[in-house]
Amino acid sequence: KNGSLSFKLHHLFPKDLAVAAGIENAIEWGGIDTELSAYGVVSKIFRLQDSAAAPFSRLSVSVGLGNGRFRSEDDMRNDKETVNVFGNVSMRVLEPMSVFADWTGQDLNLGFSVMPFQNFPLVITPALQDVTGNAGDGTRFSISVGTSYRF
Repeated sequence: KNGSLSFKLHHLFPKDLAVAAGIENAIEWGGIDTELSAYGVVSKIFRLQDSAAAPFSRLSVSVGLGNGRFRSEDDMRNDKETVNVFGNVSMRVLEPMSVFADWTGQDLNLGFSVMPFQNFPLVITPALQDVTGNAGDGTRFSISVGTSYRF
């Protein structure tokens, strides 16, 4: 009944450096509680162990700029069209699972991602959103499912 489609383009450079640009909620239907948001982000993976299969083998850090939902709560409340900083830190705990902390520009989200199938790129991510209560509507549970296709 309600939903949206978002789009992202990204590129992985040598030495585990990546950049991405995207538009969230580019196409929407029904009633959703967020808005069109554009962003750009730079990410770096740090190899803490030689093998990706080793526990605590990878640390990922991302920093970006975005408008829309990435704005501060005050800017959203005052309808100020601004750009804000957001970021993420994640740790691969085991080869198919990572934990993360995500600052959206106004909310702190905590969760984990798991890839349940070794030969199919399906990622399931349950999380607690707005654990600091900045958005004013309390901590919420979310779950997302994603996949990828390489052109």
